[in-house]
Amino acid sequence: MATKSLFSLGERPYRHLTDSEISTLQLQGCQAQDWTSVMVDPQFETSHLYRVTFSGRVSLGRFRASCELSSGVCVPSGISDAVLSNVTVGNDCYISGVHRCISDYVIADGAVLTDVGEISMTGESRFSVGLVISVLSETGARPLPVFPGLFPQLAYVLTYYSHRSQRFDRQMSEMVECIAAPYCSKVGFVGEGARIIGCKAVRNVYVAAGASLKDAATVTDCYVGPNAVIGSGVFASECVIDRDAEVVNQVSVLRSYVGPHAILEHGLLAQESAFFQGSHFAAGETCSLLAGPFSVSHHKATLMIATQTSFFNAGSGSNQSNHSYKLGPNKYGMLERGAKCGSSSYLFWPARVGVFSTVLGHHMSHFDLSLLPFSYIIDGQGKTILVPGLALRSIGTVRDEIKWQKRSASWGNDVAPLSSATFSPYTGGRLIAGMRLLQHLKQEETVSWISPLGHPCEGRMYQDCYITNKNVQHGIELYTDALFRYLFGAWLQRASQGLPMKASDTGTGEWTDLMGGYYPLAELQDGLNAALKVSAADTYEALSETLLVSSDRLSEWEWNWQSRALRDVFGFDPEKASADEKRKNLEELRRRLHRHQFMLHLDADKEFNQTARMMYGLDGDDTARTTDFEAGMGTLESDSTYLSIQKQIEAQEDRIDALLKKL
Repeated sequence: MATKSLFSLGERPYRHLTDSEISTLQLQGCQAQDWTSVMVDPQFETSHLYRVTFSGRVSLGRFRASCELSSGVCVPSGISDAVLSNVTVGNDCYISGVHRCISDYVIADGAVLTDVGEISMTGESRFSVGLVISVLSETGARPLPVFPGLFPQLAYVLTYYSHRSQRFDRQMSEMVECIAAPYCSKVGFVGEGARIIGCKAVRNVYVAAGASLKDAATVTDCYVGPNAVIGSGVFASECVIDRDAEVVNQVSVLRSYVGPHAILEHGLLAQESAFFQGSHFAAGETCSLLAGPFSVSHHKATLMIATQTSFFNAGSGSNQSNHSYKLGPNKYGMLERGAKCGSSSYLFWPARVGVFSTVLGHHMSHFDLSLLPFSYIIDGQGKTILVPGLALRSIGTVRDEIKWQKRSASWGNDVAPLSSATFSPYTGGRLIAGMRLLQHLKQEETVSWISPLGHPCEGRMYQDCYITNKNVQHGIELYTDALFRYLFGAWLQRASQGLPMKASDTGTGEWTDLMGGYYPLAELQDGLNAALKVSAADTYEALSETLLVSSDRLSEWEWNWQSRALRDVFGFDPEKASADEKRKNLEELRRRLHRHQFMLHLDADKEFNQTARMMYGLDGDDTARTTDFEAGMGTLESDSTYLSIQKQIEAQEDRIDALLKKL
């Protein structure tokens, strides 16, 4: 059953009403089945209750302070026009205009409940804490238990590592039971300072401190976390809506998890889905979606179904299919970190899109392009055309990283830490794999096809995708360049800070992306094995310690991987390199930085060229157009993203110069 901390106001003294108080309350329109079942605070005053009906056991606090109904509008605390049945009311609450009843609830200090139809319990409930939802596969093949405090890295493990061993599954189930059991109660709860205003029906809902439910249609069988917001017209059923989440403006959300700082709005229909911090979904529909951090979709015609995303953006009309009309909707796919779907894009699951890749158009092939990151996947009139590495030339890729870092920083320490870096041992490993794959494809047989424009093309095929010979070679060059800048940039920064170059074997193997956090697979498995050795009650803490590893340790592991990759790929040993080797590679790094800066400049300039200015300065001459455009958009040289890139490259050049002087 529930613990005292979740459903109790603590030990408080109560007394019976006096005969005089009962008479006064009756004169004020109050009535009770049994006045002896109504207990009150020793400092209770009758002047704060009007037209209240009591049923069952009711305990009332004192009413002295005022409550804020809306911004700047304060009213005296008290109870009026309400039916209370088996309810405990804390101090300084405001309860008014209850059209049916409040039954079987504990209401904490300072709560505001007004203009509501019904707030009730229908029996024992866990408020969907521990509910298992069907993400990815609609058939339930990828179950995810949801609960307050679920974070993306843990959700990844619970989703993808289930069924690996009976012991793992059993301990995860026991862990979830330990988390959910304290919420099992026949009594609901409204936390301190929470607000339920203008809602038609609130049934079997746990409302944590500071949460707000305003003008919602129906909220049933839900946990609503601290400072979470449920807004007008919302239908929510069997959901965990965690702290600081927002579900507003006609959303219908069923059997889902909404994480901290996630926003659902503008008529979205979501079911069997999980949304983690920074996700923002408006309009459209989701089903069995595992939306990692900073997943975004804002368009009515978009259906996100049976897929995992993170740091993702969906264009209007993005759509996927998970059903072959054979044995049910059992297919699913993955849009890896940083992926984007262009307007009217379509994917037929199963398929996997690599990190920071962009999908354009309609694709029926079941491809796995995880080894070709930063690619453009283009519809070529029934053929999938692949351009490997093209996103490495995009200033948008850089802008996204800066944007995600700023937003993560604004949350403070109340959410699970994320890694928003574009380059890491995980993406670095994919760059290496992409280089080797494209080099291998150069040895494969050439294929021919006709481009959408009617031009003959020659190239290679990979996973039912066509890559021109030019793009095979260009992809190798782009991957090599990005890897060089990442690895030698890491070495340069370490050398500039005077940090030791010594590295160990820890973290030098393959890495993964836990839907928001990079992690070496071998060390992850060690941590998971260690978590299986503790009690079920301690498993969540053990997993949190493993998965939310400190930045210092992660940096150490990352350097171990970088050092190994420098030796294996570029033949550069950070510990043993000669001064000449260091000079040579520093100058090469400078050259590559300049070239990369030039590519980003060309890409950014497209946002400021004459085509971009087309709709400015209407009814005026070229001068008017320039003036109008720059007033609204500024110039390339004043753009914050471009300036940030300039500063980063300048800082690296300064470090190069300083290190060359030491050599």
